[in-house]
Amino acid sequence: MSKSSSQPSDKSANGSSTGLSPLDSSTGGDSPEPAIYVPPDVANREQQYVTRSKFLVFFTLLVAVSGAATAAFLVMKDEEYGDFEDAFAGLGKEIATVTRQKIDQTFNSLGAYSVFIASEANSTWPFVHLSDFSLKSEKIAALFGFEIPVLAIAPLVREEEKDMWTSFVLETAPVWYKESIDNEGLNLTIEECMDTTVPFVHMSGMVENKLVAVPTTLPGPALPLLQRYPLVTANDGPGSSWSMATSYDFQAITEVADLFKISSSTLRPSIGFTRLPDNRPGYTGKIVVDSQIVQPITDDGELVGMLWLRLPWLEFFQNLYIDGISGTIIVIRNSCEIDEGGDAIRALSYTIEGSDTEFLGEFDAHDPKYDDQVVSKVVVDLKVDSAQIPEGLCVPTLTLDLYPTAELAATFETSKPTLYAIVVVAIFAFTSLVFLLYDYYVSRRQKKFMERIVKQDQIVSNVFPAAIRDRLFARDCVHSMKDITRKLEVALGPDTSALDLRVGIHRLALTASFTHSGQVTAGVLRGERSRFQLFGDTMNTAARMESTSERNRIQVSHVTADLLVASGLSTWVIPRNGMVLVKGKGEMQTYWLNTTAGKAAKQTKSGNEMSTISETLTDFSDCSSVSVAIDNLDLDGVEDMTKRERLVEYNVEVLTSLLQQIIASRDTTEDSEGTSLSDVEATIGTGDTVLEEFVPIIPLKRFDAGDLRRRHEASSIDIGEEAKTQLRNFLSNVATMYRDNPFHNFEHASHVTASVKKLLTRIVNVDDGNGLRVSTDEIDLDDVAGHSYGITSDPLTQFSVLFSAIIHDMDHPGVPNVQLVKENTRSAQIFKKSVAEQNSVELAWGMLMGEEYSAIRACIYNTEEDLRRFRQLIVNTVMATDICDKELQALRRARWETAFADTLLQDETGDDCKATIVIEHLIQASDVSHTMQHWHIYKSWNHKFFNECYGAYKAGRADSDPSESWYRGEIGFFDFYVIPLAKKLDSCGVFGVSSHEYLSYATSNREEWVRKGEKLVQQYVEKYEETNKS
Repeated sequence: MSKSSSQPSDKSANGSSTGLSPLDSSTGGDSPEPAIYVPPDVANREQQYVTRSKFLVFFTLLVAVSGAATAAFLVMKDEEYGDFEDAFAGLGKEIATVTRQKIDQTFNSLGAYSVFIASEANSTWPFVHLSDFSLKSEKIAALFGFEIPVLAIAPLVREEEKDMWTSFVLETAPVWYKESIDNEGLNLTIEECMDTTVPFVHMSGMVENKLVAVPTTLPGPALPLLQRYPLVTANDGPGSSWSMATSYDFQAITEVADLFKISSSTLRPSIGFTRLPDNRPGYTGKIVVDSQIVQPITDDGELVGMLWLRLPWLEFFQNLYIDGISGTIIVIRNSCEIDEGGDAIRALSYTIEGSDTEFLGEFDAHDPKYDDQVVSKVVVDLKVDSAQIPEGLCVPTLTLDLYPTAELAATFETSKPTLYAIVVVAIFAFTSLVFLLYDYYVSRRQKKFMERIVKQDQIVSNVFPAAIRDRLFARDCVHSMKDITRKLEVALGPDTSALDLRVGIHRLALTASFTHSGQVTAGVLRGERSRFQLFGDTMNTAARMESTSERNRIQVSHVTADLLVASGLSTWVIPRNGMVLVKGKGEMQTYWLNTTAGKAAKQTKSGNEMSTISETLTDFSDCSSVSVAIDNLDLDGVEDMTKRERLVEYNVEVLTSLLQQIIASRDTTEDSEGTSLSDVEATIGTGDTVLEEFVPIIPLKRFDAGDLRRRHEASSIDIGEEAKTQLRNFLSNVATMYRDNPFHNFEHASHVTASVKKLLTRIVNVDDGNGLRVSTDEIDLDDVAGHSYGITSDPLTQFSVLFSAIIHDMDHPGVPNVQLVKENTRSAQIFKKSVAEQNSVELAWGMLMGEEYSAIRACIYNTEEDLRRFRQLIVNTVMATDICDKELQALRRARWETAFADTLLQDETGDDCKATIVIEHLIQASDVSHTMQHWHIYKSWNHKFFNECYGAYKAGRADSDPSESWYRGEIGFFDFYVIPLAKKLDSCGVFGVSSHEYLSYATSNREEWVRKGEKLVQQYVEKYEETNKS
């Protein structure tokens, strides 16, 4: 159809000659007959081709949309399943972690309690009983993580001691009966208990469906039950074993006897299973399986009895307190096949639905189709040497396997897959309609066009013979191009024939963008790289826009800016500050292209998101730096972390770094004291109270320049996977020991730790009155060796302070010490003053001294000197956080004035005095660092502290309403504590720029509180009442 043209007819009409007669030369001059026009069949063939193509396209679209709809459906289904898998993986990990932590806490608490019982023995075993057993057991039971555990003491009574045991029981039973009745608030009398007390060692038997005492005939030692908590449980009833519990022989219970044999051989705890009837209302006749734990009690290495604990798994899982725990199957797998009446307990299955937990049975109840989603964790591994276990017995390793249920999976199913498939089909339907409509209009136009072509072809066919037509349209475009360039070579010179048509893409450089508008000249310049080019003043100006632009920004000339403004896009340009000197142009006013406005104008969806991206693109340099930073981070564990896990990981990394430095600072020729350290560990801190260990000056270890030169590169030292695992477990247990207070919680401890870390890194040395050495490049190794009075050159000192920051509020009850003393709590009876602080040190130190943390201790110290310095630093640092004790505060003020007096001798004693008081003020500043940080940080923590104090008042644990004095109290706190403390830090010149920052923020926050404090207190109260109105 390209042969048809109106050009020949135009030439004929104008009388132009082509050099050929319109008559066929073969006719010999005779008048030829007009050429008969035969309508070309090419149009019909093309129409058929187009029709077939349309059907093919339509069919292809149909297949494509079917595939796309199916793919969209499957992809969304897969995404839903992926969300389900991710959600369950996170939930399962949290359940497994919490379970392991609670079980570890249970064993640790039992171990500590057994040691406490042995130390509290008031006579020779077995003729001892623990005073206030019910009260003490109640406190220990609170750490177990499940409600109503059954805990009992059973001393080892030999055959020859049984008669004396009878008299002892009759004498002591009324005492502990009364203590239990009073503490547990039971509606019983001592006489009622004594009426059913059987003094001799016995078992229980059934006579006329009633439990009666049966004397035991078992030879050898007995394990009679001496004291039990609680005295009465929900499962007890009239005539049940509780009333005869005083001398009930545990040796008569096969399961307990076997566990005791294991503990007797290993002197370690053991665990087993037992089947019990479920006495809960509505469950009569059913059987549940609980675990029994035996913790040996030793006196000077000799086995004298046991602690017995019944661990009810059903109640244990009901009290996990994890949000979203629903639709989960828990399977406890037992590594031992413990025979119970001929049936081995290999697996226990439980299902959790919200707050309801149900025991499914002694089998694996999970759906096999969820095998690939199992979350598995070993929750009990007592690491007992099998060679020490009596033959035929076994200490099991318990593994917790968690599986989802179909009900849980169903909660993640939505209508999104179907909707996406429908959207794809709808798009296809719309596209098809557009295609049909377009085809209709194209076909109608094509029909008219073809009618015109046919008429033109008839004219051309009648005017030109076929031979001429063929010659007019038989030229090859490529050959024509070559002919033209060969002719141009004569005028333009050599290599013109090599000229080709080239299509190029203008590349926008990322380093700078520029633009200018105007007329240009286009042409092909001769030379080695001949090509089509644009040149002229417009291009020169654009080049100048590029050379004077800035990195990652788009500069436009005033001409382009005027065009944009005239087009109603005035927000697209921003005048550049100052005139720009342009070569050949002089000074010009230029503009920056506002990419934010440009992006916003094109937004069709996700407007806020696109706006944020556009603003980011305004400055690529910032984006580049952020991109590099993100590329360098490890993002595996974190999210999943719960907030507590993230805080634990942060503290692990902080302490690990210092442990590496401690190891690097050690003299490699120094011998470890090995076994002698265990004796020191057993005796250190065994005085009356922690506060009595406080000393005004702590001698710190000194390092000279030679020591620093010999140090290894700390970052290259590996503390070992065992030590890091123990550190993570220790910090996880510390985190669980923090109560769920609004303020005094593990997050607060981590916040204090971060502040301590910051201040330690900002400590500088005082050059004996010559000012601060702010440039570390100017400090030689001799200076560094004495840097900051020995604080920063001794990594053990830094570790001790950070360790103290982490543990300083462990088990904080959420009320001040004065309230604890007023309530006469158990800890207040022991410590008298600085109650919470001393209790934190005792708990943390006792836990750290556990056998399971030996690898951590080996990293912290390897000499008795380091051990004692570590303990002393912890005591002084944690005690410094008690800012309410007036005597201690007065003592610190006096020591500060003495330490930084001009008359103080500049020797090691003077440096130790300064270092000690600096450490104490460092932890004090960190403990209230929120008051010396940004206003929003201060306001947030102030709100949390108010909620804690107001909650204590509402609970009856405070005499006055804190909201009435909170506003004035905060002003006084700033005026008489925070700002003076910040001024001290600033004036002593130890903390460098941080002290200036702290003082500035403290002053600013005080002014802001004066302006907004009263309104904020009102808002605090309203939010508290609204949150707790239920």
